[in-house]
Amino acid sequence: MVLGRGVGLSTHSDSELITQALCLNPPEGETNGPDWPARINHLMRLAPLSYSLVIMLKDKIYAVRDPYGNRPLCLGKILPMGSSFLLNGCAKNGVEDKAEGWVVSSESCGFLSIGARYVREVLPGEIVEMSRHGIRTVDVVDRPAG
Repeated sequence: MVLGRGVGLSTHSDSELITQALCLNPPEGETNGPDWPARINHLMRLAPLSYSLVIMLKDKIYAVRDPYGNRPLCLGKILPMGSSFLLNGCAKNGVEDKAEGWVVSSESCGFLSIGARYVREVLPGEIVEMSRHGIRTVDVVDRPAG
C-alpha cells in the first residue's frame, strides 16, 4: 500500500501506517487540495480491518468506524453551561440545546463528566464530519464481500 509507493516506515505502529496511507491521493485524484473524505474512503477500501479512527484537521474532525463495526465509536456534543441535560431522551425544557463542541469516544460513559451529551453511535463503515456547523455523514463504506 504505502511501501509500494516509496514510503518508508520508521516504526511497527499501525497508527503510522494509517497516517501514511491517508497522505496518499485517492485514485480519483484531487483538484482543490486534499479531499479528506475521499482519502478516508480509499484507506477503508485498502485496509478491510477492525478500527475506529478520529482524524483531526484545522477546522474539522472525522469520526470513522470500520465497515465490520467491530470497534465501537460514539458521538457526543458539549453543551453550554447551565443547559438542560436529557431525561429519557427528552430535554428537560422541551428545547434541544445547541452544541458548543463535539466529542468522540469509544464509550459514552465519560461524556457526562465533561459536560457532553451522547448523540449517537457511528455506524459501521460510516465517515462522520464534525465542524462548527454541526455533524453530518459524508460517506458510508460497505462491508467487503466475502
